[in-house]
Amino acid sequence: MRIISGKFKNRKINSIDGVKTRPLCNNIQEALFNILRDVEDVDVLELYAGFGLFSWEAISRGAKSSVFVEKSRKMVEKIKKTGEALDVLNQITVVQKDIFKGLTFEKESFNLIFADPPFYLDLCSKTIELVMNSGWLKKNGIFVIRHYEKENIISDFSPILEKIYSESVIKFYKKSS
Repeated sequence: MRIISGKFKNRKINSIDGVKTRPLCNNIQEALFNILRDVEDVDVLELYAGFGLFSWEAISRGAKSSVFVEKSRKMVEKIKKTGEALDVLNQITVVQKDIFKGLTFEKESFNLIFADPPFYLDLCSKTIELVMNSGWLKKNGIFVIRHYEKENIISDFSPILEKIYSESVIKFYKKSS
């Protein structure tokens, strides 16, 4: 895994032995940021962060800050070590918690939220509803979720854009009010 652009371009994020994750592959990561374009000075929230590759890419491209939410203690430790190695601890907050168990933040809301829930656990519909109803997303903010192509999404919210990459579907939502 590597950061593909910005001040940390080509920096590698090493995996952890014995931890199963499904990180963003470089082509999806690049496509996402080509669609998002400018992330300079935005505040990012990454749910189901894993290694936090989305947030590292955003910070590399000029994002002001990122909050990483991850349930796994090993992954939380890895995110902190990566932040230390990149010398950006002042720009990140790492929260070890299940997103459905009373998650609150010091920062009121975010310009950009990215969620990449585990495939095959049917968490996407629940995650979309949580994010869009939570107040976490600023007005005109963008919420991006990645899910398995065969997952049946039931939501009151309609994406503004949808892209398919192999078995992954990326949906973009915009907060208008």
